[in-house]
Amino acid sequence: MSDANRIYKAIFKENIPLSIEEKYRKAFEAVSAGFSETRVEEYKAVIEGTHDIEALELAGRCRKRLPLLVHAFEIMIYLAETVPGNQSKYFNFKTRRFSGFLSMAYACCRSAVKLLKGLFLLRKLGK
Repeated sequence: MSDANRIYKAIFKENIPLSIEEKYRKAFEAVSAGFSETRVEEYKAVIEGTHDIEALELAGRCRKRLPLLVHAFEIMIYLAETVPGNQSKYFNFKTRRFSGFLSMAYACCRSAVKLLKGLFLLRKLGK
């Protein structure tokens, strides 16, 4: 499985559309050119060796570690937003106060759990 597909699957729980995969590859090559070879190898090891890369990215973002992984997620989020089928994942125009509150509470709890798991994974990786 390609790193683009692993990142997309971590975010959206489905395979990456072909229209995004090539754009991601080009953008990632441009971004990774500015990093040292050790950072690129570190990124590859994390992508291939970690099951929950979403948790690791969140912890990396908060702790200012794994910058290439953080950039990879940013690129994917920007590109995925351009796919019309993903618009409902970014925007909600319905007025539902109570269910909206529950959705926000769930998202906060999920993020807290992901952060704790990511911090544990960072420690386990020695970062």
